[in-house]
Amino acid sequence: MKVSRQGIIEIASHESIVDMPYRDSKGIWTIGIGHTASAGPPDPSLMQQGRRVPMSEIFRIFASDLEAFEKRVNKAVKLPVAQHEFDALTSFDFNTGGIDRATLVRHLNDGDRAKAATAFMSWSKPPEIIDRRTKEMQLFRSGHYSSDGKLSVYPADSNGRVLWRRGKKVDALKTLDPSVFDDAPEAPLFSAPVVLRIGSTGDAVAPVQEIVGVEADGWFGPITEAAVKDYQRSKGLVPDGIAGPLTLNAMKLS
Repeated sequence: MKVSRQGIIEIASHESIVDMPYRDSKGIWTIGIGHTASAGPPDPSLMQQGRRVPMSEIFRIFASDLEAFEKRVNKAVKLPVAQHEFDALTSFDFNTGGIDRATLVRHLNDGDRAKAATAFMSWSKPPEIIDRRTKEMQLFRSGHYSSDGKLSVYPADSNGRVLWRRGKKVDALKTLDPSVFDDAPEAPLFSAPVVLRIGSTGDAVAPVQEIVGVEADGWFGPITEAAVKDYQRSKGLVPDGIAGPLTLNAMKLS
C-alpha cells in the first residue's frame, strides 16, 4: 500500500516545513519536511542557501522519502488494513521509527484493532507529541483526517537558521500542483465527517437505529449505543458505539 494524498498532507501538517535549506538541531543540512542527503537526492547542502524551493517540489521530495516508511509498514503489518489505517501507521513510523517494535502492531496483527488504536498513546513522550499521537489514533480508529489543508511554512536565512517568527500558513489545496499526488491513492480531501454518538438527535439517527434494530425515535441514547457496538463487532469494526465514517459506510448511509 501507499499513503493516500490526504495522508501525505495529514503527515505534513504534523511537521514544520522549511522551504529553504537549513541546518537541523544537529547541524545537518535539511530541506522541506525533514529531508536530508541520507534519504537520497537532492542534497540540501548543495542547494542555494536562502533561496525558496517550490512547495510542489518539497512535496515530491516528501512523497519519495515516505516510500521507505511505506515499505516498513507493509512489512510489519500482516493483516489487510484500510487506507486511513495505513496512513495513520505511516505517520506514526515517520515520527517514531518504531513500527517494527510497537505493541500497537502486535495487537493489530492479532486482529484486535481496538487495542491497537489505544496503543498509539503508549508513544506519548515528550508531552508535546501527545496532540499528534491523538490525531494518529483517531485517524486509525475512525478515518478522520484532522488536517484542513493548512500547513505551516518557514523561511531560513543564508546561514541555514530557521526564521521561526516569519512562518506563514499555506493552503495545500490551492498551492500544490495536483500532479504531485499522481502516484498516491485517491481519497476524499478534507470533508467533515458525520459522527453520531450519545446525545445526537435528528433525522440522521433514525436510519442508524433501523439498521441496528432498535426503536427509530431519532434519539441516540444508551440503547442505541449498545446496539451500534454489537453491529460494529459483527462487521469487524472498533466497537466504540460511535457511528462515524466507517460505521456509516458499512451501513451504506454515507
